[in-house]
Amino acid sequence: MKNIRYDTEYIKEPILLCIGTFDGVHVGHQKLIRDGKKIAEESGFLSAVYSFENIPASYLFRETEKKNLFTHHEKINAFNRLKIDYLWLDFFDNHIANVEPEDYIKYLQKVLNVKHIVVGFNFRFGKDAKGTPDSLKELGKKYGFEVTVIDPVMVNGVTVSSSQIRQYLTEGQVGKANAMLGDVYAVSGIVVHGKKIGASLGFPTINLHQEERKLLPKCGVYATITNISGQDYQSITNVGIRPTFFDDGEVTVETHILDFNENCYSKHVTVGFVQFISEEIKLADKQALKEKIADDVVKTRQYFSGGN
Repeated sequence: MKNIRYDTEYIKEPILLCIGTFDGVHVGHQKLIRDGKKIAEESGFLSAVYSFENIPASYLFRETEKKNLFTHHEKINAFNRLKIDYLWLDFFDNHIANVEPEDYIKYLQKVLNVKHIVVGFNFRFGKDAKGTPDSLKELGKKYGFEVTVIDPVMVNGVTVSSSQIRQYLTEGQVGKANAMLGDVYAVSGIVVHGKKIGASLGFPTINLHQEERKLLPKCGVYATITNISGQDYQSITNVGIRPTFFDDGEVTVETHILDFNENCYSKHVTVGFVQFISEEIKLADKQALKEKIADDVVKTRQYFSGGN
């Protein structure tokens, strides 16, 4: 996959272009891109994705607290797995927000020899979101490209969308979020030194340095799968503010890996969330916290053994 930018030379080969925000690259996005790739192969075109480094809604509505489902690198890796020929990650800014729909198409055509565009059923583009799939088809007739619109994808009777996945995660419903993602929702980071509270209670944890714009699931305790150097381990993870000991409101991700005692400091680790275990609550003292952790570990082992 080759990354392209607006100021690169013009791509002369005929292109099938998939357009979307693609936050999370969920099963609906995957279908859109796979259907696009199939059309490209049948037509003798190369495939490309046009997306954004940031979330347009965050820019448009100044939702400064809105977090990404995928980091920049996670998004690129997802497109790599889908075997796209070209990737154009633009930055949604005032220029793009205010360009007229027809000028938006001209903007794309300055870089790509677009012969076919694939979008989702709810695709909008151009100033004030005036551009729709129907108006895109009209522009296609004028500028010489075809348009395919992908119908909504349903999971358990619910339309798949990034906003729905985000809602599930903020409710702690990671299983439902994972079903829409087609994968386990995960956070990654470098293992850093923490306060050693877990170790003092007999449950040593690894602490991840977090990407600032990455959405974390609802605060609480989760059964997780932790990947270290390509190896998966069963684990239990607390996402939260550690209210028994601290009142600064800082949200941390602390993972206790079951039956594991290796040194992980400075390693890059990925923690995937598979099941909500319990709420994070403030307890009376250290002993009460130790007892709750022990109980959560039992529940986590039961989950992994199929007991839940």
